[in-house]
Amino acid sequence: MLESENLRYLGTLSFRCPLIHYNLVVRLLNDRYGIQIRGGCSCAGTYGHVLFHITKPESRAITDHIDSGDVSWKPGWVRISLNPTMTNQKAVFVARAMRETVAMGNDWGSAYAFDPHSSAFVPRFTAE
Repeated sequence: MLESENLRYLGTLSFRCPLIHYNLVVRLLNDRYGIQIRGGCSCAGTYGHVLFHITKPESRAITDHIDSGDVSWKPGWVRISLNPTMTNQKAVFVARAMRETVAMGNDWGSAYAFDPHSSAFVPRFTAE
């Protein structure tokens, strides 16, 4: 959980799963549970560098890849918004879905192909 010391003030939760790409988490939560969330750096790339302790040489390597059209190195996180009208039942559903996705993400992820130019995960197989 990013910025967990300020959790009581946040209606948006940001987190990362070090072993699962943030956009795969987003795709799995959408496809398996119908939960729409966002992944990326929230237009806060500099802040992300601080959060993830990215050094200047690492930052240069990341931007070199991005400049060459490969955004797969771009760091990011998953963020979900919780609103005041969300019921406890829905909040529990979201929490369980997130927990299950983190636990099963790499297995479920085998059904998707990663596009390094868009950082998107697309289904390997589609219904005809």
